[in-house]
Amino acid sequence: AMLHHVSFSVHDPARAAMTISELIGAAAMKAPCPPFPTGSWFVVMGDAAGSLIELTPWGAVLDPDQKGVGVDPLMRPHSASHVLAGTPFATEEVLAMAEQGGLRAAAVSAGLFDFVKVWIEGSLLLELLPPEHVSAYVGCFGASGASGLDDRLRALERGAGA
Repeated sequence: AMLHHVSFSVHDPARAAMTISELIGAAAMKAPCPPFPTGSWFVVMGDAAGSLIELTPWGAVLDPDQKGVGVDPLMRPHSASHVLAGTPFATEEVLAMAEQGGLRAAAVSAGLFDFVKVWIEGSLLLELLPPEHVSAYVGCFGASGASGLDDRLRALERGAGA
């Protein structure tokens, strides 16, 4: 299985796409309209899987009664939705880039692996996985770590560490 793209609403899709593409070494491209909502942008990774992040204008929602795209004028600014994306930049570089761009950012630990949280527009959480933390992540959630993952997760819950 492969995740090929994720989608988020932001207030300024063009600026968010350019910011995210800089942080992960990808390309920002304006999405075609139609079929995407007017003002949507892509962050294209250019990898073998065709991975991308789709950024739609704030308030654009997927609605089966509106033939796909509707509008939510009461859209909440925060949710549990986020994405973990790889970046070619080391943790300190990501933090410096975020600071230079006026973005709130922090190096954090999920217990099993470390990453950098970067807030885009104060509402979209972009988690970045620098090269120095990829092996720990893949070691947990990749093919080699999957068989013992549940035991490691339960140990983390008990505070027994990983």
